[in-house]
Amino acid sequence: MAAKHTWLKRIAAALVILAAILAVALGVYVSDYSRAGSEAEAIIAVDSASDASVAVADFDAFIAVGDENSEYGIVFYPGGKVAPEAYAPLAAKFAEQGVFCVIAKMPFNLAFLNLNAADSAISAYSGASHWWIGGHSLGGVAAASYAASHTSKLEGLALLAAYSTEDLSQLGLKAELVYGSNDGVVSRERLDACIAQLPASSVLQIAGGNHAGFGDYGAQSGDNEATILPDEQQAQAVAAIVAAMR
Repeated sequence: MAAKHTWLKRIAAALVILAAILAVALGVYVSDYSRAGSEAEAIIAVDSASDASVAVADFDAFIAVGDENSEYGIVFYPGGKVAPEAYAPLAAKFAEQGVFCVIAKMPFNLAFLNLNAADSAISAYSGASHWWIGGHSLGGVAAASYAASHTSKLEGLALLAAYSTEDLSQLGLKAELVYGSNDGVVSRERLDACIAQLPASSVLQIAGGNHAGFGDYGAQSGDNEATILPDEQQAQAVAAIVAAMR
């Protein structure tokens, strides 16, 4: 009987050690993420009450960029393990085109941990009458998943170097898929397969663009070098999405 209790104690101790190791590993994993660059940080630092050309409001759950009373709005899901602030330059370009952009902040910078983040953003702003959802990379996959079950709230889906894992072709949404010709991260095979599963859509391949160029967070492992500046890549992406919206 004593031997049995000894083994139970050893098993319990082993489980405690294993849990501690997993907790440390998870902590290391989630703390290793891509942070926003200087351009993005400068945009976030703008006081929305100032005379800046683009209003910015930084909240706990999201970052709102542009005029909240714009007719068109888009909720944007950041790429996996990328700080939401990194997409401030992209959001500012939407705002300059008259589209209100809300960048969702995700738990541990992983959109799949809060697929319904768009709910609170859309509810918070009643000014926009036409809402889209979009996302970059894994954030785009999560945005597509949200779109599949929230068609009553949305008019369209924007995928930046991202794809849908679900068939959205019969849901009555608009869609725009944009990726860079030099993208070394996203699977081209999955992109091609995704196109057939999208609703009425258009596809833009940005010549010289890469995976990381949609945000301001530096180089990404596995990516290819871009031959155009991120500013140009983002401008082309925004122009295509805004055209699809209207």
